[in-house]
Amino acid sequence: MFFEKFDRFACLTRWCFPTQTITPAALGLALVGFLSDPVLSNTTEVQDDPNNLAIDIINRCQITSQPVQCALRFLDTDNTEATTVFSAWSEACGNDDALACAYLGTLFQSGRVVERNHERAADLYKKACDAGVPMGCGQLGALHLHGKGVEPNENEAARLILLACEDGYFDGCMNRGLLFENGIGVPLDLQHAASIYEEHCAQNMGLACVNLGGLYNRIEDDDVVNPLAASLFLKACKLGAVEGCSGYGLMLLTQDNSAQAAQEALEFLVEGCVGGDPLGCANLGELYVTEEFFPADHELAAQYYTIACDGDSGHACSMLGVRNTHGEGLAQNEAAAIAYTQKGCDLGSGLGCYNLGMRIEHGRGVQLNPDLAMEYYSLSCDYEHADACFMLAANYADGTHVRQDALKAVELYWLACEWGQKDACINLGLIYQFGTGVDQDFEQAAALFHDACDLNSSPGCASLGQLTMNGQGVPQDFERARALSAKACDKGEAPACGNLGLMMFEGKGGPVDQAAAYKLMEKACALGLSQVCRH
Repeated sequence: MFFEKFDRFACLTRWCFPTQTITPAALGLALVGFLSDPVLSNTTEVQDDPNNLAIDIINRCQITSQPVQCALRFLDTDNTEATTVFSAWSEACGNDDALACAYLGTLFQSGRVVERNHERAADLYKKACDAGVPMGCGQLGALHLHGKGVEPNENEAARLILLACEDGYFDGCMNRGLLFENGIGVPLDLQHAASIYEEHCAQNMGLACVNLGGLYNRIEDDDVVNPLAASLFLKACKLGAVEGCSGYGLMLLTQDNSAQAAQEALEFLVEGCVGGDPLGCANLGELYVTEEFFPADHELAAQYYTIACDGDSGHACSMLGVRNTHGEGLAQNEAAAIAYTQKGCDLGSGLGCYNLGMRIEHGRGVQLNPDLAMEYYSLSCDYEHADACFMLAANYADGTHVRQDALKAVELYWLACEWGQKDACINLGLIYQFGTGVDQDFEQAAALFHDACDLNSSPGCASLGQLTMNGQGVPQDFERARALSAKACDKGEAPACGNLGLMMFEGKGGPVDQAAAYKLMEKACALGLSQVCRH
């Protein structure tokens, strides 16, 4: 099962809040222990007079750690007044109220009240930043980081984000930590990033605890849950940072494959989703597309994916494309499927770019264009989608839609194999077994076949069994070769049936059994292994 990983840059710079209000009632859900947000606890009451509401929101939100989120939550509380607020901020900004310009920018960036317009948001943030408003600088830097409404410029993004942090803008400090954590526009410095997060987490700033937990979890192996990271996510969740709830729920699923852990994870993911974190909604969708923990519910999964996609979760948008393609939880709709798949790819989903490449390569609902398909496979591979790397490698290997390049194929097969694409491990193993474009290396081939076999690839087990039988790259061991060949033969691998039959006929690795050997030879022949048919 795929679960969308925790992406703190997406949260901070692509906007954590979906374009619609999410409530438990809207999804038919019952929340257990819904957490309040202490950061925003002093903002629970506003003026009843709509004419004063816009000013009141700014006054109250400016004393919180996250004014953008605060303002949007006010508007969620009473959407009937949103148009009044928009008009008031527009008028104030026109009268050179720079702070009002910054808040107005948040509406255009989020698509709240008005149609989403990153170019307009960028103009408003720049006006606010030029007038000395840290929030404007921080938000403008975030847009530069991803090229939303402005040209992508990492150095300018770093300059603006650092400036915002120095002037006390909390989200700017969080993005500053992320810049140092990833070496974007500044030197890579994990210790400095950690110190930024630690300082603010110690002050009970939930999002800082989320980022610190994410940093600790990143340092660990992907399959290992860092207990400190888990505790930080939980602390963040209790402090009202919904991203922490989603992160903790995801970690519960990662560390414990039990039904009890899944039920607990469900509650935290719902907490995150209802609080406005697309990661929580996307992973709720994942829970309901399989029957591993809960009965499959494609309609409910589609609802969660829709909410997450509205909040710019690329994976959720891509999954909606899959749902629309196959009519699972949504009506079958090719136009919608293509649109969601394109949006998913645009938001950085490897799955979306891969599926788009497949459509373009084969002309399914779009114009046939193999060259463009290769570009999408390449982009998807850059996003670490193993199947895309495999498809690209196969094309380089045989020169179908790109210039043949054996070394490039090997490089891409390695990437795909390392990310769990079993066919890539097999193809790479065959390349090393026969020395195709590389030095022949039976030991490397055996290791790759072993990886594929561990991924439940019957051809991988068959190939490893053959090398083990011949003592190529591994010690000759007929007993182990029998076991590997039997496993592969049971799944219909003709060479494995033939090898197993030969070993049983000759009594290698076990007793002689000529009757069973002949039956295996007949099976291998029926499966297409012609060289054993004469036996």
